[in-house]
Amino acid sequence: MKELDFDLRVLANDPGRRRSLMKVFGSAVAAVDSEAAVGAALLRDGDVLMLDERRLDLAQFERGVVLAFGKAAVPMARGITSVLAGLPVVGVVASNAPEAIDGLEVLRSS
Repeated sequence: MKELDFDLRVLANDPGRRRSLMKVFGSAVAAVDSEAAVGAALLRDGDVLMLDERRLDLAQFERGVVLAFGKAAVPMARGITSVLAGLPVVGVVASNAPEAIDGLEVLRSS
């Protein structure tokens, strides 16, 4: 698992305990799977996309538009493009860790 980068000097009042807690916190953050979270939130049954109680008939659309920004942008964009498989997608993803995603323009951000 990837360890969280964090300046422990801000926790100087009890560095030993804080260091241990930050390792636990870092492991928890690393365990979050943004791509899977998007897939779990957006359900698809044929041409119907469901989010909570909302339903969207994908047959009414020629393409999907994806906009994603931030550290989790790439995995979240992968999640939505996976859910929308078979529907052309266009859009922009901005991330500090860019990776190519078919149909999307991926930009490096700071």
